[in-house]
Amino acid sequence: MSDALAEIGGLQVAFPGHDGELAPAVRGVSLTVRRGERLGIVGESGSGKSLTGRALLGLLPPEARWSADALRFDGRDLLAMRAKERRRLCGTQMSMILQDPKYSLNLVMTVAQQMHETFARQGERLGARAMRERIVEALAAVHIRDPKRVADAYPHELSGGMGQRVMIAMMVFAGPRLLIADEPTSALDVLVSM
Repeated sequence: MSDALAEIGGLQVAFPGHDGELAPAVRGVSLTVRRGERLGIVGESGSGKSLTGRALLGLLPPEARWSADALRFDGRDLLAMRAKERRRLCGTQMSMILQDPKYSLNLVMTVAQQMHETFARQGERLGARAMRERIVEALAAVHIRDPKRVADAYPHELSGGMGQRVMIAMMVFAGPRLLIADEPTSALDVLVSM
């Protein structure tokens, strides 16, 4: 059995321009992430780092034109997988912390409701009190000063940095096997992100 957890082969992503021509955004990216390995992708803003992660999770925007020779997770061919089956993997086995929390958090649900939903999707079957304790513990772990108050807050009541910490707590504590972090500390101040 291979020790590869995630594999991308020959990924190409392009977007239609105003003139109808396709503008390439990712050209032939191939990489392998092995079990237990941490992989950093470094590049300029706009070089396709985020698109590469989104492609693996099936989160590319609808206007994107893309192809790949291989997209695999834990030996499973993501290209051959039905959309419903692939969605089940995302958020349970694979997750992504996006750069901007305002596009990730549901505006009509409290932080606790969203974290409860995420943790339950991972298979955590806790009673209401134990789940509340787990949520508060996760928020405290990312240096949120008043985790009980933040748990009851709605995303619009949080600063950008606070929303980012909520996303980090939610994704890390959900325990996916593959976590893609897309500049997860960009909204945090320097002291918190160190």
